[in-house]
This record gives sequence, structure tokens and C-alpha cells, in this order.
Amino acid sequence: AEVNFQSAIKKDVTFAAAYNNYGNLLNDQACLPEARDSFVKAIELDPEDHIAYWNLHSTATSSSQAQAIIEQCISKSPTDEIALFTLAGLQAFDGNSHAFKELIRFGFSEEPLVRSIAWILSLPNSPSVFFNRWAMYDYAISISEQSRTFYEYGVWMGDSFKYLVPHFSHGFGFDTFQGLPEDWGVVPKGAYSSHGRAPNISNSTFVAGEFDESLPKFFAEERELSGLINFDADLFSSTYTALTQSKKIIDEKTILIFDEFIVNQNWEQDEFKALTKFCLENDMVYDILAVSLFTKQVVCKLRSK
Repeated sequence: AEVNFQSAIKKDVTFAAAYNNYGNLLNDQACLPEARDSFVKAIELDPEDHIAYWNLHSTATSSSQAQAIIEQCISKSPTDEIALFTLAGLQAFDGNSHAFKELIRFGFSEEPLVRSIAWILSLPNSPSVFFNRWAMYDYAISISEQSRTFYEYGVWMGDSFKYLVPHFSHGFGFDTFQGLPEDWGVVPKGAYSSHGRAPNISNSTFVAGEFDESLPKFFAEERELSGLINFDADLFSSTYTALTQSKKIIDEKTILIFDEFIVNQNWEQDEFKALTKFCLENDMVYDILAVSLFTKQVVCKLRSK
């Protein structure tokens, strides 16, 4: 894809959409400065393209910067609901809840993004807010016990694993490597398959199989406490199984990342439900430390109630 984007841009240096989409690819590769430059170039070529502004906000390093970019997005497309909801949410996180209250008043309270923002606002302590997964990962790494082991549930192609594992003593990754074991909303069983191939990453061990079979065998042996666990299995069933089986390696210092926790249409029935159920059954509570509306992630710690 990268080669073809570069080729397209070389053939037509005014191809705004190519710069925009190439920026998304660079963002996926954790090349944020380059992604930002590509989005800016797309905007220079097509100043009315609100999607390029929306994508640009994902490279923001502060809430004020993100809000300024989203305001530009809305100025180009005043009916862009996702941008309007996000801006209202960011303003509410900063203490100005007027626009968010207006959304509720005008009947948008059941929108999944609005529900997500309302949940964040209901938390006892305001979490840090980030705009891309790499910033979320950097934050999680910075507050974790890096002498410990890293675990990840839902590896797929290994992009997040490869980014996170160098900061820890060793990494264990768990996946079917054949895709989702069941339908996840509109996403069909078998999606996110790596066709049976685990990634080749140093300082790492990968365990293939469905979690209800592979994890009890793995945790039958004593395992080291985890410094960081990345939950990216999407499904309630898989996430709940991973949490339950991981109980012995989690303490109050363990940092947990959930990758599809908020914003999705039925987010309360997926990873959110799994964490809530796990905490209720184990007399624990979670403290949300960071959130990202754009990437749907949260970072948290668990502690005894």
C-alpha cells in the first residue's frame, strides 16, 4: 500500500486524496510527524475536505490542539455528527459542558459516542485524553512496571505487540491467528485472521488457540506478574475469559489497556461488560487513567474494593 500511495503521489502531486489516505497509513505505522505532514498537504490541496481535518486531529498532542482542528473540520462540514459530538465531549472534559448538554437536550443521548462521553464524565476522576493509540501506548508504558512481563490478548498482525514488547522483560501473545471465533456485531466470524501465522517478534512467545482452551493450559504453570496487559480480543466472551485466566498475574501495579472499550455501537456489551463483570465477581474496582475517543481505548488499573 505504501509503495502504491507513493507512486500515485509521484504521478500526480496534486492528488489530495492520496495524501490523505497515505497519512492514515503512516499513522497506522506510528509515523505521526510524517502522517501529520501528509494530512496537512491534503488540506493545502483541497481545503474543503473535512475528512482530512478529521484525520489530522488524530495526530494532536493536546486537547486544545485537537479542538482547534475539529472546529476547522466542522466549518467545512457543519453536519458532521461525529466531529460535533467529539468536540462537545472534549469541551466537557475541559469543564465547559454547554454543548454536550445541548446534544442531550436535542435527543442525541443514545448515540454510542455520546453514551461514551457521558460515561467518561461520570467517572470519579478525570482521565488523561489522547488522540491516537501510540500516545496511549506511550503513556501506559511510562506508568508501568517495565521489569515485568507483557501480555497481549488478540495479536492479529502484531503491530501493537511489536510496539509495546521492547519495553518489558518478555512478551506473551495469545490469538487464534484464524480470526474472530464468533461474530462481533456486524463483523463476521473469521475476520482479523492472520491465516494461522504468528508474527516473528524477538523476546516474545505466541500461543495459538481459542482462549477457553489455550489459557487454562498456559496458566496451569506459575507465571510472572504483568507490567502491562493489552486486551484487543474485541468480544465479551474472549475478553472475560482472558481477564479471568489472568487474575493471578494482575495486581494493583498492573496497567491494563482495552482496545475496543467505548464508542462502538454496542460497546457496553463487549470489553466494558467483561471488565465490569470481572470486577463484580472479584470484589474489585477499576480506575480509568486515560481514554481516547478516536481509537476507542482506555487505560486502567484494578484494585480491591
